[in-house]
Amino acid sequence: MINKIFIQTILVVLLVCWHGTLYAEEASDLSFYHYLTGEFFKGKTEKLVKKYQLDDKEMVKMAYLPLMNAIGTVPNQPESLALLSGTLHNYLALMADANPSIELVLPPAISSTIQKILRDCDDFITSSEKVQMLEKLIEPMKVDVIVTGRYLENTKDNTIKVKFIVFSLKNKTIMEKGLVFKREQLICSSHHASKVLCQDVYKELVPAIDAIIFGSDNKVGIDNKVGILSFSKLTSDGVKKGIGKYYSSLESEFISTLKEKGFSINLTAYPNFQQPFTYDEMNAPPFEIDPDDFATPEQVLLNISENQGLDKIIFGHLEEVSDFLYLIARVYSRAENKITLVLPIQKIKIEELEVKRIEIALNELAMKIADILARN
Repeated sequence: MINKIFIQTILVVLLVCWHGTLYAEEASDLSFYHYLTGEFFKGKTEKLVKKYQLDDKEMVKMAYLPLMNAIGTVPNQPESLALLSGTLHNYLALMADANPSIELVLPPAISSTIQKILRDCDDFITSSEKVQMLEKLIEPMKVDVIVTGRYLENTKDNTIKVKFIVFSLKNKTIMEKGLVFKREQLICSSHHASKVLCQDVYKELVPAIDAIIFGSDNKVGIDNKVGILSFSKLTSDGVKKGIGKYYSSLESEFISTLKEKGFSINLTAYPNFQQPFTYDEMNAPPFEIDPDDFATPEQVLLNISENQGLDKIIFGHLEEVSDFLYLIARVYSRAENKITLVLPIQKIKIEELEVKRIEIALNELAMKIADILARN
């Protein structure tokens, strides 16, 4: 009799534990769903409409394209690729449901061409040229935004890399944000479906998608303060004349171009007696520096950022080197105390120098700077 009661008690305890675990999993799913469809989009969709809506349109038409496999189309696409694409689509669909001014459209007929431009042309065309190509493709379809991404599975280290991509017709920008997952941490089993993305993956994916779509309006323009320092300018009189307005107003042109892309940048200044860092100075090999006699570029920039309350500082060089004119930009991050070189370096042959070439180079760098600012 005692054994029977004991066994019944154990069964009741196990049943309660199983039910509690099941309920916890369902509650976790429900709370996440309510978070995403309820408070999550509150006030954000209005920002999206303002960010992407063209002046003559009442709605923002957003085209979703499934994530692209970096190795191209294969007969059996990975299950993880389908799950990640589905998550992106669900996010956009829920966001569109939250605001009648946002319309989510099916992949356009030319989606393969769009994907090819975004996936295959990195080594052959500049970002500015890529934007122009996309602009011509989607304007007839009245699409304002394209949201897609790239997927790469590395079997050697068992990782999966995802890069979300947003192209804006209004801002003429291509924004990217990447994530890396271990394969064993990506997919979980569920009683609802055979395979699902793990809850911890959602916690990384959703903020990443959120950041890339809302971009600078959600981050840099409000939370981060960005300044731009005078560029070092070392050119002959002939080159100076050929550059035109870009010699004296280079920094202001960067500010205007980045403002068009949604970033608020303020002109700042070096401390007294500090000259702009030259290309040679920034490329000099590291050496032991006595902090009482000299300061590294990072130390100088840290002092500027602390004194002027800046989170990031843009600076660079406009210099004549041999037969080329170099236009180079760098971004300093106060949080990381790190300088990032903006690639690719813009090199223009002196014999081919004209104002239009400077304008193209500046726009190319501005797009790359925007990417760096949006990622951090």
